[in-house]
Amino acid sequence: MSAARIKNWDQFQHYKSGKNASKRPEWIRLYTRLLDDIEFHELSGDDAKVLVMLWALASEQDGELPDTKTIAFRLRLPEQKVRQILGRLSHWLESEDGVSYDAPRTEEKREEENRGEESKTRAREVDREFLETFWPEYPHKVGKPDALKAFVSARKAAELDEIMAGLRRYTAAKPDDQKWCNPATFLRQQRWLDEPAPPANGHGPPAKNIRRDGDDYVISKGCEQFEAWQRKFRIMNDPRIYSDEIRVPSMWPRSA
Repeated sequence: MSAARIKNWDQFQHYKSGKNASKRPEWIRLYTRLLDDIEFHELSGDDAKVLVMLWALASEQDGELPDTKTIAFRLRLPEQKVRQILGRLSHWLESEDGVSYDAPRTEEKREEENRGEESKTRAREVDREFLETFWPEYPHKVGKPDALKAFVSARKAAELDEIMAGLRRYTAAKPDDQKWCNPATFLRQQRWLDEPAPPANGHGPPAKNIRRDGDDYVISKGCEQFEAWQRKFRIMNDPRIYSDEIRVPSMWPRSA
């Protein structure tokens, strides 16, 4: 920042005439009203220290500050750090034509608030995805709070459709003799990326028209699992042989 002045310098400091007019002042005024200045109290220790040193620098040029490179040299600080601090001290500065630097500071605060609102909105959307989509479909409903935390993290790594597609592959392919994976574990280990191998009996991968309903499988016509069950039903003279959709306790019949 260049061509800047200390705001209200003429009101609080008086070096325009007298013995200090042509040389560096040995002192500047520091007012007790700073004790009740909220803006000053909100400054960090480093920023408050730099502000006082800026006042001292400005006293050499009747309230004007040198360019940032000179300020960095005089204060023995990196120029980049000086630029950052000057940005945070915008409340105390004004441009050469008297325009306050509060506007950029306010705009920065507004952008920060907007980012905060966007983050809150996004968090609500992810919570809703969990409650309305993932949790109702996950068969083994345990550890809901932990699962929600894992879901929030998982959504940073993958889209909802990708997670749900992986969940459906998992639920369709899980052997009956294996325990269900806890939902939080499923998410933290990114198990939606798994590609389950075909069942050991040699049949192909799970069909898309298979879904879980409680402890049962609901299998519709047009997949290998449905045909395998139909063969068993014929042997058993089971009336379900005439159905286009069957409810069975496992994805494959034991004898298939």
